[in-house]
Order: sequence, then structure tokens, then C-alpha cells
Amino acid sequence: MVTLAIAEAGSLAGAGRRLGLSHATVIRRLNAIERRLGVGLFERGRAGYAPTAAGEELAATAAEVEAEVLEAERRLAGRDLRLSGSLRLTTTDTL
Repeated sequence: MVTLAIAEAGSLAGAGRRLGLSHATVIRRLNAIERRLGVGLFERGRAGYAPTAAGEELAATAAEVEAEVLEAERRLAGRDLRLSGSLRLTTTDTL
């Protein structure tokens, strides 16, 4: 999520690198989220982007969601994998 990436990186460029997006795309997505929610999520300054109280809350929620999704992926990974194919054993003549 864009909000979490900006909060963790502290900049649009850093968030873009984490997400594999351009700086322009990150700012467009952030602006769209802020318009939709009707609240500013970050204070923009020379030192970078600092989350507001709303931004901190949304970033914390996004971190929880991300952790849950990653946990679900770990639990489900490989469930449908089944062994298949031939098994060959090689041994010496003395056995």
C-alpha cells in the first residue's frame, strides 16, 4: 500500500522504489487516497514526508493487513504440490 511505503521510506522516491512505481504514480495515488478519505495523511516538508495522526493510523492498519496476507501466503504455499514421477534406488550387489 502506498501509505505504508511512504510512512516507512519517508519520501515519495523511497516509496516508489519499494513499490516499483514512479514518483509521479506514488504522488497521484497518495492524492487520490487523501481526496477519497477527506483527510491529509502526510505533512510535506524539506526532511520528507511525516505521517499525520491519520497517516500513522492508516499505515499501522496497512502493516497489520500486510502481515496477515504474508502469513496466509506462507500457510498456503505449496498446499497443492504432490509428489509425482519415478523413484529410483541404487544400491550395491551385496545387499
